Amino acid sequence: MTEQTKTQKEEGRGKDARTPKRDNEGKEASEDNQKGRYENAQREEDVGEKTLDKETERRRNQDDGLFALLQRVEITSQILSDLVKQRDSFGLAWLLLLLIKKHKAEGKTSLVLPDCVDLSGSSGVSPDKMFLLMELLPSSIEQMKADAVVVKRRALPLFVRFLERVKAAREGREEAPPLKRFVFAENSIGPEEAPEVFRLLVPLLQHLCLNGNPLGAEGFRALAEVVASGGASPLRVLDLENTMTKTRDDLEALELLCDAIKQQNLRVETLNLSGNRFSEQRMGVLGQILCAACLPCVRQLRLANCEMDAWVLERLADSLGGSSIPTLETLDLEENDGLFDSLDEISGMIRAECLPSLKNLRLQTSSTISVMAVKEFLKALESAERPCGLQNVPLNLAGYDLEDDHTETFQGLGAGRYAPVRPLSLSLIPLYLGAFLRGVVENEKGPWVEVHDLTVDLWEGGGPDVIGDPLQLLGDLIGMGRLSSLRQVKMTMFDWTESNFLEGRRTFLASLSHVKFNFLSEFCAKLNDEHAVLLAEAVRVGSVSQLRVLDLTYNREGLWTEERGRLGRVGMEALMGAVTESQEGLASLDVLNVSFSRAGEGAGYLGMTLMSGKLPRLSKIDLSNSNLTDEGVRGLAEAVRGGGFAGVVSLDLRAHGVRGWEDGIEAEVEPQSWEVFARSIAESQGGLPKMKQLLIGQTREDHFCVWLGIAMATGKLPCVEKLEPARISLDTQSVPIISDAVRENQFPPAAFPLTLCVREGSRDVNLDNLIRAIAESRERVRVGELELRGGQVGEEALIALASSERGNLSYLKYLDLSDCEIDDSKLKRWGEVFRAHECPKLGSIKLSKNRITLEGISGFFKTLEPESLPELCWVDWKDQEGQEEVGDGGVTQKEFLFSIKALRQAAQSEGKVPSLNRIF
Repeated sequence: MTEQTKTQKEEGRGKDARTPKRDNEGKEASEDNQKGRYENAQREEDVGEKTLDKETERRRNQDDGLFALLQRVEITSQILSDLVKQRDSFGLAWLLLLLIKKHKAEGKTSLVLPDCVDLSGSSGVSPDKMFLLMELLPSSIEQMKADAVVVKRRALPLFVRFLERVKAAREGREEAPPLKRFVFAENSIGPEEAPEVFRLLVPLLQHLCLNGNPLGAEGFRALAEVVASGGASPLRVLDLENTMTKTRDDLEALELLCDAIKQQNLRVETLNLSGNRFSEQRMGVLGQILCAACLPCVRQLRLANCEMDAWVLERLADSLGGSSIPTLETLDLEENDGLFDSLDEISGMIRAECLPSLKNLRLQTSSTISVMAVKEFLKALESAERPCGLQNVPLNLAGYDLEDDHTETFQGLGAGRYAPVRPLSLSLIPLYLGAFLRGVVENEKGPWVEVHDLTVDLWEGGGPDVIGDPLQLLGDLIGMGRLSSLRQVKMTMFDWTESNFLEGRRTFLASLSHVKFNFLSEFCAKLNDEHAVLLAEAVRVGSVSQLRVLDLTYNREGLWTEERGRLGRVGMEALMGAVTESQEGLASLDVLNVSFSRAGEGAGYLGMTLMSGKLPRLSKIDLSNSNLTDEGVRGLAEAVRGGGFAGVVSLDLRAHGVRGWEDGIEAEVEPQSWEVFARSIAESQGGLPKMKQLLIGQTREDHFCVWLGIAMATGKLPCVEKLEPARISLDTQSVPIISDAVRENQFPPAAFPLTLCVREGSRDVNLDNLIRAIAESRERVRVGELELRGGQVGEEALIALASSERGNLSYLKYLDLSDCEIDDSKLKRWGEVFRAHECPKLGSIKLSKNRITLEGISGFFKTLEPESLPELCWVDWKDQEGQEEVGDGGVTQKEFLFSIKALRQAAQSEGKVPSLNRIF
């Protein structure tokens, strides 16, 4: 050990010996520090726990608040479906479902939950997002509708995974919606998706709707496999409407499905095969399963609109008549071509031994059936062998035949002798109307016949003496409430002066106010002012408050001669006054047609009624050929300005132009009145927001077209699709407004190609703004005709148009540049425009009355490309400045045109203007 080490140890021991008290003090200090750190940590932990408790409490309060909101809002199936469809609201739908799932997990079950959801028709929602939402659907959902976004292409694996989850939930292994009913939107599933989807989905369902989805052979094969395996045993409704194509493959697929049903009966209660074409071959296949052994539970069999001719229907009748289906209650054969010719065969199957439970037999078609064709069928309905429960056999019968007497048959129908025939639609001449109504009178005890539609043709079958009695009897029965089931009445009228007819007509029209028609939705008749006053009383007391269609022009023959103008100002005043005075108005009225009359004289009363709010659903108004007057048009304008036309979709005011314009028609409306009408659209606060069809006629009043253009350009006709006149007049006032609309593409998106024209009488209108707007527009300008006659276009504007994006004139068909001070330099600029934009539809150009020379025309043709004007047929070059009719040192028009033709031939030899064959 060195001396140094010894010294260090001694110093250390000496130090230790000298400081025992200081060490104890340090130890105590260390313990105090540890204790302080522990107390600080404890305090921090307490603070953290309190903060966490506060955050937990805050979130609980927030959730409770949202849950209370959920309880108050009540998320219905409709609300949920609407939220899902739009990208902007989809997130809210997802949040609501998440909250429902969370609160259910916490045992809060007081919410009323939706039982169905419609996921079809979504906009901007990806399949991935849709399936995130589907994962949250509550167990209350039993019905779902989906489209291709949920089922097809990259969505298919996600949809299959969802179905596997539903299947696992059915087996108690997971939680998922217990789907019982599934509806596929049109074209949402096809042969590629069907095998995988049907395997999982069909065994889960009681109701499967595939309407509008062509399944192809693979789809039907997949369905057949599920049926054959017994997987379709829970199904009670199978809707296969519009699922078959006309190919032989689908015939073979139908055979597979029917074979599967023969192996494993299908216990559906409703089988819908409507909308599929059934040939004799296909009916032969289907007929094999139309028996109790294959369809033991079927109650409804629908085969409407299946293009079945008489031979196919006879085969169907043989199949049903040769077996027994004791459960079948409804057989739907509506709108099949061969019904007229196969009623005798159908009669043979209407027997209790074949179809003992049959209640509803639907045989209606859009066209009427002659009573001659149904006589044997009616006898079968009268027979004791018919199914005792048969009670609804709607028929659409016509009685016009005067060669054979059918009065007994119609009288029997009225008397209820053929009790199952209900409801009835009848188209009759007065002779058979009288017979039918006498039968109704005979049947005092009932059940009374149920007539839905009644059309009476007073042009045929007798004069005023024959017609008067049936009309009076009809009025008496209506007044007694015996025909209160009427839904549609169509009737012509005459102005015979015989007292019998006049009394019958008055009784019929007056009876309309004596009984409440709960179902009458359509009334069509040709009325005069006297008739309209009687009808107005029925409106005033609310008897016809359910009317949807009021057509007062029925049977229009002869209206341009002595019979024109039966309904006029007096009738319109009475009708519209009655609507205003009535308690309900005509709240359901959708269509008002008073064309071919003089009702236009009272159009102002219609405007006032629209303003009253008593016609809230009126969307289609036809006042064409109704003798509109200045007062009437200005009255309509006031209604437009006041918002009365806000819900109108179609307005027809045609055949009324400038006085004396149309031959044979007395036009009553002055140009100033049309200008007031168009200006009311442009200056009204809301314009015509729903108007799709606005038909004024070919009025030549340019001030009208100026204001019409301003209305379109300022968004006052946002939905218009058809406009007449389809022209916008340009003047100094309107050019800036129209130009801005062209530049910003503010014209209605569904608008047709328009005509832009310089207003007649407006000279030297500067059109540079418009041309620049076409150049700057990002969308193709939907202008079909540019009539710039007399206007001014500068070279700089044309240079801008030529250098803009290609295709901005692709709709242009006609271009009028006459009298526009175009010289050779400007003509070349137009050539550059056509070279840049190619104008594939432009067929005619008018360049007369300018300052163009042969040198300029030569330069114009040289500027074009072969693809520039492929459809140009004619160009008008005549009357250029400097041309003379005869040669006085200048160039004659004849020589000028001859030279142009030579230039055209040279251009065509280079492949340019191939269709140009007329130059003048």
